[in-house]
Amino acid sequence: MNAEQGLALHRGVPTPDRPEVRVVVQGRARFAEGHLDTALPEAPEPPSLDAVRGVLSRIEGPSVDGVWLVGGEPTLRSDLPRLVEALATVDAPVRGLVTDGLALAQDRVCRILADLGVTAVRLHLASVRPDAHDWWLGGKGALKRVLKAARSVRAAGLSLELDVPVTRPTVPQVRDVVELGARLGASRMWLRRITGRGAVQGHDVTVLARLGLLQGDVEAAVQLGAREGVKLVVEGFPR
Repeated sequence: MNAEQGLALHRGVPTPDRPEVRVVVQGRARFAEGHLDTALPEAPEPPSLDAVRGVLSRIEGPSVDGVWLVGGEPTLRSDLPRLVEALATVDAPVRGLVTDGLALAQDRVCRILADLGVTAVRLHLASVRPDAHDWWLGGKGALKRVLKAARSVRAAGLSLELDVPVTRPTVPQVRDVVELGARLGASRMWLRRITGRGAVQGHDVTVLARLGLLQGDVEAAVQLGAREGVKLVVEGFPR
């Protein structure tokens, strides 16, 4: 997936007048194939620094105040610091990263991001249970590391956001995840209904819950977030 395709496929709109621009900068990911809804059978090569910069230099309009780097896993790029610096020169400053957090468990990494001008990090948090989250990310100890990353993000002065995939096995835990996010100091959480794409298409019955089974738990999580002062974005659900 090249940079232009990534930009087209990952342009989210959390509010009508303030679009969120996400660009795929790394096709490969750490998770095991089939555990995440965006897994691909053949990981594409990451776009070059010049390709990403070229695409983002063509963005127009005052409503775009920064971009989010996504993947795959953007922290797998060895030139990530150079990429962040380069995008600032084309008026497309990097607002944040969407990441599994494994590379951010060290305080110094988060401080480097802050020094580069990154202002936010959005971490994947699938469950409060280690076995469930570790399975989702495809690695033992992933939950422990993402919680450490969350604290490092906050210690570096970065805004913490959480991406919460709502799945069949984790539906009953969504409220607990929101409660944990509030304790961690998350400013915003994305409750995301996953869809079967790429390598997991055709196997999504194992992770996708029917809407009727999701409604009560998602509504309870949203109400809890409102009480705790956490902004919630509900993505992929019918209005």
